[in-house]
Amino acid sequence: MLAIIQEELAKYEVLQCRTTEKLIKRRSTRQKSPLCYVSIEETFDVVKSTHISTGHVGRDRMLKELQNKYANIPIKDVELFNDNRSEFTTQVITELKEVWPKQTLVHGKPRHPQKNSALHSGINWSPYSTMFGCEARVGLTTSSLPMEVNARMETEEDLLAVTPISPVSSVENHRVAERIKEIKRRRHEAADAHTSQAERMVKRSRVDLRDGEQGDNVAVPVPLVDRERGDPRNILGVIIDRREDTDQYKIAVKACILSGLYSRNQFDLCPQRLLNIDNMNTEKTVSLRSAVISQSASGGQGFTRCDCAGAQKCSTRRCKCLKAGLLCNSRCYNSLNCCNK
Repeated sequence: MLAIIQEELAKYEVLQCRTTEKLIKRRSTRQKSPLCYVSIEETFDVVKSTHISTGHVGRDRMLKELQNKYANIPIKDVELFNDNRSEFTTQVITELKEVWPKQTLVHGKPRHPQKNSALHSGINWSPYSTMFGCEARVGLTTSSLPMEVNARMETEEDLLAVTPISPVSSVENHRVAERIKEIKRRRHEAADAHTSQAERMVKRSRVDLRDGEQGDNVAVPVPLVDRERGDPRNILGVIIDRREDTDQYKIAVKACILSGLYSRNQFDLCPQRLLNIDNMNTEKTVSLRSAVISQSASGGQGFTRCDCAGAQKCSTRRCKCLKAGLLCNSRCYNSLNCCNK
């Protein structure tokens, strides 16, 4: 019986800082980061503080951070905390809508400076740990020391008492060599994970985006900076050529051929062929903005205004509006009458 008790006690050790003592998992060396044991009463506060310090992230990121500091935080406690948090958030939102019915809720993911130390789903590591082989540390709050020990530290001697620094030795040189191997391993795994993620994205895009053929009708999205507010968001065109080597397409619209080549994800295929190549003007090539302007009912992006004066205002080609084939608008000479309205 005594042997069993001694075997169980050998699994633990005590970390002491001044008058504070914490039960931790026994370490093979004093330089290894301590993993603390927390009581049932402390579990909620520990999980909550970790949730706040990591930038209100999800279960997996919280669990990884907790496992770096504590030895007995089960995954069920983290899941329970996240579930209760979701229910509490839903209840708060419902009450806010009852108090202020006209309010608008904006959904989105907040941006936090901790993103370089957060777990990246594509590479299965955080960007910082992939680069340097260890997790990011900013002060004692991100160390593996418990909060009670950090709060009682007042001098450098207190820090050295819980984290002794030994002189450089063959053991330390071995640790440096192991760190270099760890960095190379993580970078290699990150590169493989990125390659695998790219292959999955290409495979998914080939399923969702079928290849276009010559004569297919397409809808090319027009960026907001290239169109007027009243212009359509897409311009209809026809595929007139496809480069097999680069998998890019040449597209023509009614007024011209669009300059440059388009990849498959830059346009949508129309289910029917409303236009054919014979309806297209293939004699000139212009930019997308110029093509939109040629089909715009309001003159396209921007506006044309004149500042003509005199008795015969806007009756000659000197008028910018008349020269552009447009009627004068309210921005011309304070909306006074003219010959081009």
